[in-house]
Amino acid sequence: MGRFVLDGVLEAGMSDLKGVEALRGLAAIGIATYSWLWAIGVTTTPPAANLYLLYDLYFVISGFVISQIYRARLTSVREASRFVLLRFARVYPLHVAVLLVLLAFQTAGGSGYAIGSLAEFLANLAMLQGFGVIDPAAWNAPAWFISAEFGVSILFALLCLADIPRSASGLGALALCVLLALWLLGGRPEGLQSDGAGMLLRGFAGFMLGVLTQAVRRADWVGRWRREQSALSSTTWEVAALSAAIGFIAVSPPVTHAVAPPIFAALVFILSATGGVIRKLLDRGPAQALARISFGVFMCHWLLAGAVRNIAAAPRIASLSIDALGPAEAAALATPLYLLAVIALAVVAERWVERPTRDAMRAWIDRRNRGYAARARRRSNVV
Repeated sequence: MGRFVLDGVLEAGMSDLKGVEALRGLAAIGIATYSWLWAIGVTTTPPAANLYLLYDLYFVISGFVISQIYRARLTSVREASRFVLLRFARVYPLHVAVLLVLLAFQTAGGSGYAIGSLAEFLANLAMLQGFGVIDPAAWNAPAWFISAEFGVSILFALLCLADIPRSASGLGALALCVLLALWLLGGRPEGLQSDGAGMLLRGFAGFMLGVLTQAVRRADWVGRWRREQSALSSTTWEVAALSAAIGFIAVSPPVTHAVAPPIFAALVFILSATGGVIRKLLDRGPAQALARISFGVFMCHWLLAGAVRNIAAAPRIASLSIDALGPAEAAALATPLYLLAVIALAVVAERWVERPTRDAMRAWIDRRNRGYAARARRRSNVV
């Protein structure tokens, strides 16, 4: 089997995750598109208004991938601390880099180009923006996701130390908690909008649903079911799951949005357990290239979409009227160029920010672990 870098960890035998990781890249593109359409005011009706549900797909994928890689490993405080450090190194350097660029934008633009306040900047530095303490749209608006996901990742590590994701009773209790979170989200009149407690509820429900999906994926009957599937039946399952997810995004009203995480969990399960045409397309070529830069797409797109939003909100721009070209037409024309620019930014971010900091953190952790092992040997020799 091939070897590839996944979330900062070099893994062997993780081929089932390649299609899921490609799906995360597509979700990042969808979220970047949503931000663009929101910035120019074209997200009033579905499907554009529902593209923000792709945050929930991102949560589900994170829970699935992290559980598959780390569920069996997180059995000691040392492994848990290593996991937290790796997650921090994965998300924080690029988060700070984007914040500093936005700070430079605001400084250069003066008071007429307001991105956020100093207090909101400090909350973003501390990655508290996903805990409902500030306006999630301040500074790098999509970064509320990484704040919530990092917090839920720490909770996952603690649950692993308590052996909950590795036992049937623990998984059952976790499933009840996820159902409660989805029920609470379903009672919100605004749907799954990203504000206050809704951000953490979305993070918990989506991430832990990904953990539960990965637990189902490990079941023996899934292996038998997978071996029985032909290429045609696998493709049929994949088309059905993908069509259900796309259809839900296209037409669902806000009152049903709490159903999105289970629908996305079913999609992730199917794409990890089948080998049809869609899975084969996701496992190679452009889809895998997009998977490698998905975090950069997610984190960097607001540098462009947010700038357009602030410029368009300026009084001298808002007062202009171009009768021949409305917002929808402008979006349709500009979106491909915008996405190409976002992908270019993501490639630069992956090459010059993500990869060096990830490698440096892993090297530091390895040196620290070797030091622990050497001290343990010396103590045992003394005893």
